[in-house]
Amino acid sequence: MLYVNSNMMVCSIVFVAWALPRETISGLLGRWKATGSTWQRRFAMPAAWVVDRIYFWEPNHCSEVYRMEKDARKALYP
Repeated sequence: MLYVNSNMMVCSIVFVAWALPRETISGLLGRWKATGSTWQRRFAMPAAWVVDRIYFWEPNHCSEVYRMEKDARKALYP
């Protein structure tokens, strides 16, 4: 729990202009990879590749986290 909270805090500080509520760095990279503008996709593709390798036991980690966080926001903020 502490890891997720600190990840959300770092995401909101480092990516203040782009971060959504309840978003982690992995979720932000997955969102940019799926729906971002050209420069966001160019940044997210290699960065998400690195994060996906860190979480090697979770296939397609960033994209899956993006989908889960999107569903959570939909439930929390109707």
